[in-house]
Amino acid sequence: EGGGIYCNANSNSIINNNIISNNTASANGGGIFCLNASPTIKNNTLLNNISFGAGGGIYCNTSSSNITGNTITGNTGKSNGGGIYFSIGNTVIDSNTVSNNSLQQNGQGGGIYCEANATITNNIISGNSIPYASCSYCGAGGGIYCKGSVSVISNNTISTNTITSGYGGGIYNDGTSANITNNTINNNIISNGSGVGIITVGGVPLISYNTIT
Repeated sequence: EGGGIYCNANSNSIINNNIISNNTASANGGGIFCLNASPTIKNNTLLNNISFGAGGGIYCNTSSSNITGNTITGNTGKSNGGGIYFSIGNTVIDSNTVSNNSLQQNGQGGGIYCEANATITNNIISGNSIPYASCSYCGAGGGIYCKGSVSVISNNTISTNTITSGYGGGIYNDGTSANITNNTINNNIISNGSGVGIITVGGVPLISYNTIT
């Protein structure tokens, strides 16, 4: 795990101004893997990393992470989170470019997979994809997938993300009380499925002041 950088055991690492590219992880975290840690991941380029588990670019589990100002592009995860995967903890994802990431098989979160309390703001999330259709309607959240968390998703541009077969080209909200406000969500594509902009299943999300085209 952790093709480029591995953080564990209550590490409060500052990962700053690196180029992390062309790494491969046999499990999770093609570029960066964090477990039981509170890293600051800032102003890095994560490019063309591959994970044979979750989190093609960044994988964070049981961690309170600050992910700010990074370019996360061209990474591939096998299951969930082509660009970023995080679960359990409190995470800030702000002012990143998360683009052209993908999943190797049907899963959730072509760009970002979220199963933790999160603040996702001021990001460009574009061109991410869940391209495989080995089963009908298996893909979810071409741009962002959030499950069972309390999240703020605001002031992002979420565009041109694609799913071959599934739901939620821009955002898939799965049972969360997310505050989804002031986003521009446009030109996302689902070849077979529904919810090109936003789809919600359960939860009590607040969806307001977005531009969805």
